[in-house]
Amino acid sequence: MSRSGVRVTSDISKNLRKFIGAETKSLVRGVGKAVLFVKGEAVQLAPIEFGPLRGSAFSQVEKTSRGVRGRAGFTARYAPFVHEAPMKLKGQPRVGGKGVYWQGGENKFLSKAVNRNKMQIIKIIAKEAKF
Repeated sequence: MSRSGVRVTSDISKNLRKFIGAETKSLVRGVGKAVLFVKGEAVQLAPIEFGPLRGSAFSQVEKTSRGVRGRAGFTARYAPFVHEAPMKLKGQPRVGGKGVYWQGGENKFLSKAVNRNKMQIIKIIAKEAKF
């Protein structure tokens, strides 16, 4: 199964650890909360027809030799295609009368969840790591 993911906070956490020397345990907790936040935002932005895309959202945090890595993404095989779709059919009726295309959703939902919330992500990590 393919995974579409974005490295949410690896560079941020690396720089924060270097600058302030945060403890790994609190940093893992902070990155974990930030990744859950991004996952939740991405789920809200993802388009929905029946729910499998939103239901396939995941988050993961791991310690690596270079610091802490957080990932959020979607495991649905079609997630990368929806994420990158140009939204040409936005607002047009779906076949079978099941609403309209892109109702309540956007493309680039995972990227937008990160890019629109960069300061919030930093605040979540900093608060948990007690910077």
